[in-house]
Amino acid sequence: VEVRHLGGELGRARPENGALGSIDAEYVLLSVGMAPTPEVKAAVETRAQTVKQHMGPWQAGHMYMNLAETSRDPSDFWQPEAYAVCGASRPTWTRRT
Repeated sequence: VEVRHLGGELGRARPENGALGSIDAEYVLLSVGMAPTPEVKAAVETRAQTVKQHMGPWQAGHMYMNLAETSRDPSDFWQPEAYAVCGASRPTWTRRT
């Protein structure tokens, strides 16, 4: 489990920074575990979920995209205002499969 201090440039919103101009949180939580077998993978996922639940009272309501290792709803990565900006441009996106 790792807790990283954010702040600095990540906390400074500027118009040229794009849709997500800053991250409104002081820390980011990262939990990692080795999973050589399906049983160990299940145990690691359970422990990571437990850590996440215990840290819930301090959750910012969105995730830091660079540290996401699982599939997520895109809205999990953006503050509502930023996600609205991204959603407005969605018809011009091209998804590659």
